[in-house]
Amino acid sequence: MHGHGPMLRAESRADAGAGTGSPALSKRSRLERVLSLVADIEPGEGVTALLLMLDIFLILTAYYVIKPVREGLILEVRGGAEYKSYTAAGIAMALFVAVPFYARIARRLDRNRLLLVVNAFFILNLLGFAAVMFMRGSLVGHSQIVLALAFFLWVGVFNMVMIAQFWAFANDIYSEEQGRRLFAFLGLGASVGAAFGSLVLSALVRRLGIPAMLLLGAGVLALSTALSSIVHKRESKRLHEPARVQRVEKPAAPKRGAYSLVLRDPYLLSIVLFTVVFTLINSDGEYILSRLVKGHADTLPTTDSKAWIAAYYGRFFFYVNVVALVVQTFAVSRIIKLLDLRNSLVIVPLLALASATSVALFPFLAVYRFGKGMENASDYSLNNTLRNALWLPTSRDAKYVGKQAVDSFFVRFGDVLSAGVVFLFADQLELGVRTMATINVCLAVLWVFLARSVASKHEKLTASAPPPHRWIAEPGVA
Repeated sequence: MHGHGPMLRAESRADAGAGTGSPALSKRSRLERVLSLVADIEPGEGVTALLLMLDIFLILTAYYVIKPVREGLILEVRGGAEYKSYTAAGIAMALFVAVPFYARIARRLDRNRLLLVVNAFFILNLLGFAAVMFMRGSLVGHSQIVLALAFFLWVGVFNMVMIAQFWAFANDIYSEEQGRRLFAFLGLGASVGAAFGSLVLSALVRRLGIPAMLLLGAGVLALSTALSSIVHKRESKRLHEPARVQRVEKPAAPKRGAYSLVLRDPYLLSIVLFTVVFTLINSDGEYILSRLVKGHADTLPTTDSKAWIAAYYGRFFFYVNVVALVVQTFAVSRIIKLLDLRNSLVIVPLLALASATSVALFPFLAVYRFGKGMENASDYSLNNTLRNALWLPTSRDAKYVGKQAVDSFFVRFGDVLSAGVVFLFADQLELGVRTMATINVCLAVLWVFLARSVASKHEKLTASAPPPHRWIAEPGVA
């Protein structure tokens, strides 16, 4: 051990569990009893869980305040709809470059400084975009197009990086056992934040204008950053018990790149394949829904098909979000507790299989609306919680670097694959909805097998891993 190197405290989470040997934490507080309606909150866990839930609530609020601004900017330029259709590949390319850069930062900074630096970067970006948009009236021609495309790509990167980083932070805070119990509660913050952000924008954008929305998003993100710092300091102090800690040297960061890290590790590679396939199925399903909605609209006597389509999607999104919120609040934690992660992980793939099979047999909007709605609602709630729980038994490097690669680049890579499937089978070969649905049936069967595979590897990793340790910076050490 080198006397001048950065030191960390390592403490077994098993020894540092909430309430162990502490009369003050032997009973649930009133807050914890209330929160236990959603998840199994143990004594001493309530405040941190609530702060983390509010943290992801604020991140999703900021995103949904910003997202519609992105849509408005790109659609107001000539050819904006076409530009928008090309951005999935552009975002994937931007993430392909951004993820290795993020990995370098994550390996050099402790988790608190990492969150502060990355969040400050995005906040400053928002302030810069707001300043440019205050002068938007003076921009003409290519300048407007460049601004719209730059902001569209930036929002795509911001969304993927920030959400992946939050869940890496939550994985770093909680043990495997805690994450299984508490991630459903944290996911509730994401669901409510998405809905709240949309409501805030619709109520304020016409009054305040687009630049003010970006300033609002920056302010909300700053509050999220403060909450993350509070959680970090709170957990460090709560587990700071000198009688049980051991001074150890910070492990050297692996030299493998972000993509090499996930592609060479069998467990992480199984998560990659699981993620790409589910993204591909979901994007293909959205295309099928769009085709059915457009086909149904063309049969209606109304002359304003755009208004009917917009209204239909409004009702569909409302239905999906309400079901997702109910499932996240009352079902996800109980499903995981009852069925365990292994069996819970196949539920959404089986729903996707049923949904694709139904539309392959009966290609009607009324049939697919229900199946796709349930698939999306369970994806946003149950599948999202389980996907984040898969990272609980992994190393810190995997949590911050590997998860960023999977949840950002490989998710977008799945979207790009979906665009290729649509281009080949729908645009070039001009095959119908039944063919696309049949492709999704095959992919859903593959997804079921991948879910079983990743769950099996997760169980082996959890069983073979040594007791997890929480790393806490020594006082005065950066």
